[in-house]
Amino acid sequence: MLTSKPLLTKSLTSSFIMSLSDVFCQELINKSQSVKELSPGSSRLNLQRTFQVAITGLFWSGPITHFWYALLERMYSRLAEVFPIQNPAIAMLVKLFLDAILFSPTVVTGYFIVRSLLEGGDWMISTKDKIRTKFKPTLLNAWKFWPVVNSINFYFVPLQFRVLYMNGLSLLWSGYLTHVNSTKTKHRQK
Repeated sequence: MLTSKPLLTKSLTSSFIMSLSDVFCQELINKSQSVKELSPGSSRLNLQRTFQVAITGLFWSGPITHFWYALLERMYSRLAEVFPIQNPAIAMLVKLFLDAILFSPTVVTGYFIVRSLLEGGDWMISTKDKIRTKFKPTLLNAWKFWPVVNSINFYFVPLQFRVLYMNGLSLLWSGYLTHVNSTKTKHRQK
């Protein structure tokens, strides 16, 4: 399916992995906090949140990463023509730089927008609040996590498998994102 339907395969994989990551994140948070006794049959998992994460993976994270890696390769090819880049390590550094300055801010912003839309209410206010309070620390953490992951991705992983590789490592990243998104923000007093 990866060859015949790459976008669908990558989107479904992203949806599944992000959902799994959210469940792990919720379980980890629940175990670390003192939670009141639950009635029999009830769950501490917020299944609505997990469903929203699944939708985000299906319609945002999977598709954008699918198209991004192809675009990144085209951008890099053009740069390599203008500035003849022969060294694979230099090529990887150029890709890491482009990924950090173009993709990371876009994907983090888009994640907060999509999640705000899915959470309902006034999504514009919710998105603005998340961008104001959560964007910078999330982006800084992305710049700590993804360059290490993508060094391997850009240097060793063939293009058609990069989203799947990234999805595997995003099990950790997605848990972090769902946690950041679900934490309450402190509103400024006017």
